[in-house]
This record gives sequence, structure tokens and C-alpha cells, in this order.
Amino acid sequence: MPPLPLGDYLLQSHRLERPSLLEALALQRREGGSLGTCLLETGALSEEELLTALAERSGTPAAPVRELLHPQVDAVEQLSAEFARSQKAVPFRLEGRRLHIAVADAGDLGRGDDLAFAAETPVTLWITSEVRLAQALERAYGESCPDRFRRLADRLDHSTPLEDRTDLPTGEASPAGTDELDLKAWTLPDLLMPTVLEVAAPPLLDEEEGTESSDDTLGDDTAGDATAAQTPPPQSAAASSGSAIGRAVLETLLQSWHRAAILAVRRGRVEGWLGGGENLQQERLANFEVALNAPSLFLSFAQGTEVYTGALTPMRPHRELMHCWNLELADSCAAAAVRVGNRLVAVLFAEGPRTPTVASPPRARDALRELGRDTGKAFQQLILEESPVSPVKP
Repeated sequence: MPPLPLGDYLLQSHRLERPSLLEALALQRREGGSLGTCLLETGALSEEELLTALAERSGTPAAPVRELLHPQVDAVEQLSAEFARSQKAVPFRLEGRRLHIAVADAGDLGRGDDLAFAAETPVTLWITSEVRLAQALERAYGESCPDRFRRLADRLDHSTPLEDRTDLPTGEASPAGTDELDLKAWTLPDLLMPTVLEVAAPPLLDEEEGTESSDDTLGDDTAGDATAAQTPPPQSAAASSGSAIGRAVLETLLQSWHRAAILAVRRGRVEGWLGGGENLQQERLANFEVALNAPSLFLSFAQGTEVYTGALTPMRPHRELMHCWNLELADSCAAAAVRVGNRLVAVLFAEGPRTPTVASPPRARDALRELGRDTGKAFQQLILEESPVSPVKP
């Protein structure tokens, strides 16, 4: 069964309002190009939102943009320039005998056999945007990138934080002061069970004084209540500090959302770590686990997505996550990546806005993006304190 037209999919998944779609369609009638390109040009979607939608709509992962634009030479050589241009396909990675190829049209995903025959090797297809495919064809095979796409790509690159820039070779954007740290080996501290947090709805004001409460506790210690705060088992100072950061971030999320969780990324898997909110089942969160490379929202974060807002698609990992709160699927949720350096270490997830304005796409995106980055910085500072960088000798 062919995927829904992109416009219909975006409307049905609540990623786009109809006026924004109509504006992009009008631009498409005037200028041509794909609807995705026009949505980027009008600003209706960010690049990460478009790539996430393309991936979920097609059931195919989105090609990592930076890797696509800096392909392996051995991979490029597997297809002739003429064939790659005619097929609008760009090979960018060769793993053993398997060739990874990006295409821009979901309808092209059925051409895997043709591409495998031409390359004389097994292939895996990835989805990307029209503009990034045009860039990749130019870099890999010298196919001239149209000025329209060049201008759009330049705008996308220069509106992206430095660590996510695609116009820089991989590895050039490491945060200052972390070059000597083993960021790639660091993960969140292990907890035997997730910490579960229940926070009252905002504002947290003292009713008599009319000022913010000075109570530093993060929840009730009610025994036997699955949504009450649990005291984690004794751990090292590092684990304690990491847990404190996580609990503070979770408390922040629960001020605006009815349900929230922080999911740790360890050894190629996404695992339940901290959670709270209405009807949370602690044991289910403790047992939640999904492979990072499995089709899901988490795969998009592994490929560079920074923030997501909207409904969850009916995929098994999404259903299992929402089952932690005895729910089927989320109609309105937000999620953000937490990175230390360029490594994904956690995902912030929130569902059920306490007020309608909380879930408005621009507000939710900005708030979660900032919180995700601040959380990453806090974990990075924890690493610096645990493993101080030796001063550089003059």
C-alpha cells in the first residue's frame, strides 16, 4: 500500500495546519519542486521535522544529513555517476558488502533491487529531502545543484546550532573544552529501578505567602503508590549527581505536562530511566527497552533530530512507551534529544499538556529544545567535574 501523500500525512499527524499547507502548495504551483522543499522555504516545517515526517511516513529511516553530505569514497564508487544521477540516488556508506543509499522520493523505495543489481552488492535504502539529495549528488558526482536548492541549503545550515551543522566535516564541532574527555564512553548512571516523580500542577506557590515554595522535595514518599517518588538505591557520587540532574529536569517537564519521562540511551538501546505523572506504572517503565536502530521516534533522534512535537505514530515502541501510563497512543506529545558532545545520551519525553498553549508547536519545540540542550550541558559539566581536563601547558 503506497504511503499517504505528504500533505495529507502531515495534516493527519497534526504536524501542520491547513493554512500552512495551502501556502506551500501555492508556492509549489508557482515554482515547482517537491512539497517538502516548499514547506522548508515557507518555514512551515524545520528540516528535522520534515525528515522525521518523511521517515515515519515511509517506514524508512532518514539519512543522517552530515554523513550524506560527506559520503565515503568507496561507497560513491559503487554506482556510476550516470546511473546515480538518472536514479536520483546517492550511496554514502559501505559497511562490509552492504551499501547504504539515500533517495528523496518514498516511491523510489521499491527500486532497491535495481540499485542492488547495479551495485552488485546488497543495499539499504534511506530517505532524505529533495534539497539534500541535490547537494549530495553535486558533492558525490559533480551534478550541478540548482541555485534554489543551494540557497535553501545555506539557510538551513546557518540556522542550525554549530554542533549540528552539516556544512562542517564530522568531528569539527566538538564543544570547547571537551576534546580530551572520553565523551563517547559516558552514559547516564545506572539505576536499579527508575525514579518515579509526581509533581503537582503549577504554579507551585505557597497559598498563604503567595510566593514560590521553598520546599526542595521532589515528591511524596508514600509507600506502595506507583506514582510516588521513590528513593533510589545507594550509589556513587557520580550516579547521585546524575540522578539529581534528571530529577530536576523531570520536575520541570511535569510543571507543563501531565506525564513525562527521561529515557537513557545505553549500548545502542533506549531504556526507561526516570518518569512521573498520572497513572505511571513503575515496573513497566523499568522494563521499557527498544533498540535505538529500530523504526521509532528514537531512531530519528539518533540520526540528528533535535526536537519533536505532535502525535505518536502507531509503532510498537510508541505503544509500549505509552503503556507505561496505561495509554494507547499520544495525540499531543513533545520530545527532545539530550547530547553530550555529539553523542545521544538521553531523550526527554512529555505527553498531555496541562494547558493548550503548552502544546502549540513553536512553543513546545522551543521549550523542549532549550531544556534538552541545558540538560546535556549539565551532564557535560558533571563529566568535567569527574574527569577534569589537564590545563594546557604554555
